[in-house]
Amino acid sequence: MKQEEFNQERARRYHLAMGNHPTARNSELERFELDKALSKRDLVILDLGAGDGYLTRYLAKTYPNATIYALDASESMLSEHTNGKVELINADSDNIPLESGSVDLVVSLATFHHVKKKKETFEEIKRILAPRGHFVIADVMIKTNTQEFFDTIVRDYCITGHEFPFLSEEWVGELAEEVGLFHKESKLKETPWKFKSRDDMAFFVKNLVGLDISIDYLLKFLYENFSIKIRSNEIHLGWQLGYHVLQNQEVSK
Repeated sequence: MKQEEFNQERARRYHLAMGNHPTARNSELERFELDKALSKRDLVILDLGAGDGYLTRYLAKTYPNATIYALDASESMLSEHTNGKVELINADSDNIPLESGSVDLVVSLATFHHVKKKKETFEEIKRILAPRGHFVIADVMIKTNTQEFFDTIVRDYCITGHEFPFLSEEWVGELAEEVGLFHKESKLKETPWKFKSRDDMAFFVKNLVGLDISIDYLLKFLYENFSIKIRSNEIHLGWQLGYHVLQNQEVSK
């Protein structure tokens, strides 16, 4: 199978997982706590690495009066967006076709580890951010069970492979300092994925990250390496993400 076909199969399985369990990852969205970073009513928001629009849909629902852009390098992923009010941008994160100082909030969910030119992307974010604008990244953080999952199971069994460096608080701080952004905070937050059964959990995880692995082996790894709890007839997989908040401290002239 050619790499393009692997990528298409990976995308198909991702959509299958999210389509069958659209609310499993809702806690990732709730942990953004974006209202702390927002003060304007006429917001301009950019979803960086928007993919098929999981975060974009949440932003559009939460801030119905905002101007929202969804940027992704994959035209096929952007084609999955269904909200006509969202403006789609097919571009790389280090070359964003938006005016300088025009965006109040840039958000990125679970995609920044895919960015190859991280410093250049930080420079672009600095350029497009309005005075006092915020950049919030939610992604896998180093030295966590989530990172261990990607660097073992996903690395060895993902159909498209996995060779991406994950962020640390120190790395984010260094990148911010280099480009002139203020690093407000980095926090590791509990973002449990929620399911009705352990079979649902295994189906979701296997397809979301495109694993070629037996369900039994995957479940064995999950139970040995993650906190898994049953609450209110739900199974909670102890997923974690790091949330990094940066700000452009320039003020309006």
